Amino acid sequence: MDARKGKDWTIGLPYVDNARTVCITVGINLAVAFLFFFGRPITLRSILLDASICGVITSFIDVPTVLWRIKRLRPLGRLPKNIPESALAMRLPRNPLLLSLLLGVLFGAVTPLFNFLIIRFYEVSTFSFTGFALWRILYTCFLSAKIVEIAVFRYVQPDCASETNGIMQHGDDAVKDPLPRVSTFKQWFNTVTDDFGFNVLVGLLLGGTLVQDHNVIIAPVYRSGIAISALILGIIVTTRMVYPLAKTIKEGRDSGQLPTAVDACRWVAWLPRPPAKFALALLLPVIVSSMAVFQAVFSFFGFEVLDFFQFFFIRTLFVSLLSKGVVRLALLRYMQSEQRHEPAMTDREA
Repeated sequence: MDARKGKDWTIGLPYVDNARTVCITVGINLAVAFLFFFGRPITLRSILLDASICGVITSFIDVPTVLWRIKRLRPLGRLPKNIPESALAMRLPRNPLLLSLLLGVLFGAVTPLFNFLIIRFYEVSTFSFTGFALWRILYTCFLSAKIVEIAVFRYVQPDCASETNGIMQHGDDAVKDPLPRVSTFKQWFNTVTDDFGFNVLVGLLLGGTLVQDHNVIIAPVYRSGIAISALILGIIVTTRMVYPLAKTIKEGRDSGQLPTAVDACRWVAWLPRPPAKFALALLLPVIVSSMAVFQAVFSFFGFEVLDFFQFFFIRTLFVSLLSKGVVRLALLRYMQSEQRHEPAMTDREA
């Protein structure tokens, strides 16, 4: 086995390293959109039909891809050693065609319903091809990632390991259960309500929330006021997410729970080590990235004004994606060695 091939065997599970799978899925779905919608009028009915087709196509692409990659990793013992067993997952079909069909039926129904709710929620009446294509890329990425997670969770279950003849798995990647639980919905609800209340409080201080005649009035978000919204979000994210996250990860590093990186990463080593300074260093990047994302959303979809709840949904999605990046950045920063290597003395200096 050559070095290149050996490296390819160790790329990890698809839901951990699934950029290629998601890109292939998005590319195929986008090609279908160009084939059937470019230069033609786009209606609500055609969007819902396209969403249903997207759910089916994505399932039939991702499931075989996941199974193919897992079959390559299992004989080498590179699957995770700690896998949460699920009786519900083991009831799903092992046959990739049947599993693709099952997920295709499920997401072929859920995806158009999701699109319908979003279109009604944002009161969209006209559809440009550019906005439609961008929206299709966004929800296809989420859809593909979720289908990949479900397929991975199905094929790492013990009933799929009979072909390995008892080969022990020793991978370090964690497998999460993608199936929804009551605790997950409770956590989402608590996070959203907590963020909602804090956002209203900050709005009172910065002018985004008004109190008139014992009534609380939350001003809508205008395209011209994106800078203020980005500033508010930057303050909230820095104080409510970045700082607590950095503090927790630093405590894990100090207690020895977080390993030290073998190779130094100069791109993150400059970030301050104290959590408060770490969060402060990310304040401006968070504000700038928020402004860029909000401006892109307003521009691509033709929004001039959004009410608080319409904008809050966009903001929540953005923060959820941003948090994943902040977690990776904080892990990289606190895994860096704090030792300062002095240059060796030359004979002349000695």
